[in-house]
Amino acid sequence: MNEGDALEALKGETFDLSIVDLQLAHQDGISLMEEFHLILPEMPVIILTAYGSIESAVEAMKRGAYSYVTKPFDPRDLLLQIERALEDRKLTSEIERLKGLLEERYDFANIVARSEKMQRVLEVVSRIAKNVASIAPFPTVTVFIIPATSTSLSAPFTTFTATDNVPITGYLVTESATAPTALAAGWSATSPVSYSFATTGTKNLYAWAIDAAGIVSSSLSASVTISAASQNGGITIWEGQWFKLTSKITGSCSGASGMVTDSASDVGYLKLWKWDPDNKTLQSDLYEHDTTTGQWCSQSISLLFMGGSDLDFLCQSQVTDNAANSTEGFTARIVGKETAGVLKSATFKSLGGYYIDSLDQSGAIANCAGGLKLTDALIATSKVPVPIEVILH
Repeated sequence: MNEGDALEALKGETFDLSIVDLQLAHQDGISLMEEFHLILPEMPVIILTAYGSIESAVEAMKRGAYSYVTKPFDPRDLLLQIERALEDRKLTSEIERLKGLLEERYDFANIVARSEKMQRVLEVVSRIAKNVASIAPFPTVTVFIIPATSTSLSAPFTTFTATDNVPITGYLVTESATAPTALAAGWSATSPVSYSFATTGTKNLYAWAIDAAGIVSSSLSASVTISAASQNGGITIWEGQWFKLTSKITGSCSGASGMVTDSASDVGYLKLWKWDPDNKTLQSDLYEHDTTTGQWCSQSISLLFMGGSDLDFLCQSQVTDNAANSTEGFTARIVGKETAGVLKSATFKSLGGYYIDSLDQSGAIANCAGGLKLTDALIATSKVPVPIEVILH
């Protein structure tokens, strides 16, 4: 549904909630949200935003968004935000209904006073009551932002703010979604700047605030993936490891007979043998068995470290074989699990790849190009079939 259709739908019927992308085809999500609120002010709006647009998401919350979710996101996080928004909407509606009943039953207009002085008193009390009713009675965590990943067991906070009509007296961050009590341990008089974990993995954090009246806010949550540095001295934990590599190419060749489909699949063995900290590369060798000749061939590959942690990182490589007139390139994600500094399992998966070949087919040159896909799994050295003399050579 585009922006115009969404506005027309909102004019025709009532919606409980809206999810809006920050980047739209014809306008930004914040301005569309504001148009929604002109029609239906009480409808909560959740903003979807890319990680690089966090500042815009914060601005959206200042201008009326209920919350935001960073893309790519876990569907469970979005469902949690939806559930909370609908619960808050239901609670607000119920409060307004009860408030209306009380005002109707105990309206000052229903009190009869003949004395002019008493009528003035009732008028002043009525004005005070209206002003008090317009003040928000609950503390609210307005912004809670943390980085998506951390390579240590401590996650820093980008922003943690709260507001209320009375002073905020405490801040608290927990791993539990259960609301803490006013007497719970850990409340801080100032907004904390980080949180320390005991283990690695994807973690959910919940931010709370408490005011001078002892009222605890509802929470605002954020998630972070903790991948602490390995105990084995860093990325050198990968040195000497073997992967069984499956490569698949799918493309096209243009030759004398026209355009034809090109596809193939091969199995090889990749050894990560040396980490080069100066160039941030893992020096590797790829061994493949030629079933036609029965010979093993090897090729040196440099995996350039692009970012991440020791046990979860992105890398890229490009290899050109001048003798074969071919070039292959790819980006990949390598993820490992360790126990006490020993690598126990790992996966190697390409995120994108390509190949370019120039083949001599009976004197005619055929140019081929297409996509390259790599999948890999860690294997024990004892299961590698590459002959030792080939490795030593």
